[in-house]
Amino acid sequence: MIAYERLQEIFSVERIKIEVKDDVSWLLADRILKHRRLEKYYLWFTTGKVFPEAGQISPALAHNGRMKIMSQ
Repeated sequence: MIAYERLQEIFSVERIKIEVKDDVSWLLADRILKHRRLEKYYLWFTTGKVFPEAGQISPALAHNGRMKIMSQ
């Protein structure tokens, strides 16, 4: 899966309406994923792995409701 497809999957789950081009750079993807709302997908985006105990999930886990949102 390429960066564009992963971003689209994240945006779909989070209901974010942002148009990204299919040739999105890793630098832009990095900046997007540093947003507080999206940082939970960073590990999955870069490696394909998840670490729920550390708050790092995939869109599939978020979509299934297995991740609780906690206020700060």
